[in-house]
Amino acid sequence: NRLKISLNPTKEKLTHQDQSFEGLLNVSWLTGAIAKNLKVEYDMMLQATKTVFKGFSSYVFDDKSRILLSQRNLVFKGKLNAQGDATIKFDLGNNQSVPGALNVLLFGKVYEEGGGFSISKTQVPYYPFGSFVGLKAPDGDKRGMLLTDKKHKIQIATLDANGKPLSKKNIKVSLYKLDW
Repeated sequence: NRLKISLNPTKEKLTHQDQSFEGLLNVSWLTGAIAKNLKVEYDMMLQATKTVFKGFSSYVFDDKSRILLSQRNLVFKGKLNAQGDATIKFDLGNNQSVPGALNVLLFGKVYEEGGGFSISKTQVPYYPFGSFVGLKAPDGDKRGMLLTDKKHKIQIATLDANGKPLSKKNIKVSLYKLDW
């Protein structure tokens, strides 16, 4: 790694309103010299992460019945300009069947003229829904189980992608008893 790679996404956090976003790439040699006209490749991958909102850490906002299967995909192949810069557009696609919040992982590779390369990784949090419904169940007994012969209070929170409370109507909740 003889190159300093700096990718700065135009947003610190992505939401359902973002179909795409840009990253401003600047590359220089570790000596400080401009790394001009070098070949650049960027892969993107989505990774599921626990959906967490400040003040609601004991709520579960993820749909455990959904699984995200993702792989790295080449999303940019090009060259730096004479100042060692490039603007890269990343398309997010449709992500409505994911379990909750995601991390957008951006893997960069910049090639030196001799064939060697330097790599970088950038991560951007992504909240793909306009609203999130969280459930807070009681702790249960010493085994963590909710006993069926007792009443239990389940708390519900509805928040927007920025963690602000929302008023939602007609939320349907189903609870199931599991037998092993």
